[in-house]
Amino acid sequence: MTPPNLFHFATSELTQDAFLAYLLAWAHPTVASLDPAMHRAGMEFLRLLLARHDLSLTAVNKLEVRVQVKNIDVLVYVEMKGANGIALVIEDKVHAGSYNDLKKYLASGREEYPGVNPEEGVKGIYLRTGNQADYAAIEKE
Repeated sequence: MTPPNLFHFATSELTQDAFLAYLLAWAHPTVASLDPAMHRAGMEFLRLLLARHDLSLTAVNKLEVRVQVKNIDVLVYVEMKGANGIALVIEDKVHAGSYNDLKKYLASGREEYPGVNPEEGVKGIYLRTGNQADYAAIEKE
């Protein structure tokens, strides 16, 4: 297996999405021995994302990272030891106003992974860098 490459994901101006996908790809167990520090960084980022939904990270059995799927910035599917599969729908914003299509993106995530429990296994992440705004409408979704 070849190590994840940033330029595999960065095929357009969507470099922040690409970086997030690149970092998450390092959480895949098959690349752990290629660069243990990057693997730990990828695992820590995945752990932090799961923690936003009070989920714990256990041993990863399967990891799929995709960008720009049905307008979802980053879509991550993970299967862990002792847990059902989880799809993370990541809406990534840089210096944007309170823009919220998360409900639509969650529905798209459910379509992409129909075998995942729609209420428990598809989770939204709103990740914003730059200026922060009021998250009330997003947290409601």
